[in-house]
Amino acid sequence: MKKINKLLSLSLVIFLMFAFTQTTPLKTFRVAEGVKISLPKDFQPMKDADIAKKYFTDRKPIAMYTDPEGKADFGFNLTETEWTKDDLAVLQRFYEATIRRTFDEVQFMQKEKKHINGREYILFEFIGFINSDPNAIIQRGKKARYNYMIYTVWQKRVALFQFNCPGGLYRKWQPIAHEIMNTPELRETKEEKEAKEAQAENK
Repeated sequence: MKKINKLLSLSLVIFLMFAFTQTTPLKTFRVAEGVKISLPKDFQPMKDADIAKKYFTDRKPIAMYTDPEGKADFGFNLTETEWTKDDLAVLQRFYEATIRRTFDEVQFMQKEKKHINGREYILFEFIGFINSDPNAIIQRGKKARYNYMIYTVWQKRVALFQFNCPGGLYRKWQPIAHEIMNTPELRETKEEKEAKEAQAENK
């Protein structure tokens, strides 16, 4: 009997080790001209009506994807305003202030600069809380949302990659978000090519 219990315990340990080391299969998506990123294979483009209903906006991002349950979302967008790479420090302060204004409470996990595939990005990982309406008949408590955002300057505009899901699901989606946000690929611009060539000539 003891031998059987030991075998069962060993089997359980092996199962748990396997379960927690499993990685989600990702597939490369072309989310815009010159922009690629890897997302879970079962992610699908969101319908315009679903975007408007969920995010209360008529301004559609360039790309928006969601999981089969409609819980976890990924979006990509470009700003209209022109910026340069020298503006990254300013952008970091600007977007942090925007995040703090958007939510009633913010718990940052990461806020830093990071190099991904040869580009410098601003990274914000956090859980944002929105208080319930004090005038509501039924009080439902705070709403929490896990967010992982990265920004960079590309083609003189800010390129934004964002992943979010309900706060209660963040432990499930956090490692997947980390995988996703290590895969963006932005096509090299004409200015970047010229800068590289000039740098090579000066060596």
